[in-house]
Amino acid sequence: MTDIKQLYLGFEGRIGRKTFWLGVSGMVFAAFALFFIVTPLLGGSAFTMATMMNEASLEPDALAELVMDLHRKSGWAKLVIFAILFVPLSALFIKRRHDRGATGKEFWALAVLAVVMYLLQATGIGYSAVDVGDLIMPVPDMLTTIVSLGVAVLVLYLLVVAGILKGNEGENAYGPDPLKDMI
Repeated sequence: MTDIKQLYLGFEGRIGRKTFWLGVSGMVFAAFALFFIVTPLLGGSAFTMATMMNEASLEPDALAELVMDLHRKSGWAKLVIFAILFVPLSALFIKRRHDRGATGKEFWALAVLAVVMYLLQATGIGYSAVDVGDLIMPVPDMLTTIVSLGVAVLVLYLLVVAGILKGNEGENAYGPDPLKDMI
């Protein structure tokens, strides 16, 4: 499958592991690029954090509020980036699950949990600022931790079934074997 538009925007058919990983590599690159563009637009960056931490005149409560504000802005940036990359990521994972004869519904569960996780971070719900030695950090509560662990487990599961396990040989309900096209 050499058609980039079909790779990132089409939901029909199947793709092999090599095509999947090449597509995911493109999405990782795009996510990093977007993070460095979107985060400063929303008022946050690593430079902002470094400036805050070097600001000796700030009271601990004021510093904690600045850290939480930056954490929330980072959550909004992640949510915007996820929204931008949602269709291409969905297309990659769904077509790869098709190669294994599955519908890919587990990707939709991951998407819902990821949106919840990013919304929790963006709104600051489920996080509190905690002083850890000389560093103030946002720390998740139990519900936010459970949601984050759910996202992590689903990501690992999907990476294994989509990126490591071999697809069905021959034609299946979703189309011809993508490896047969390469021969």
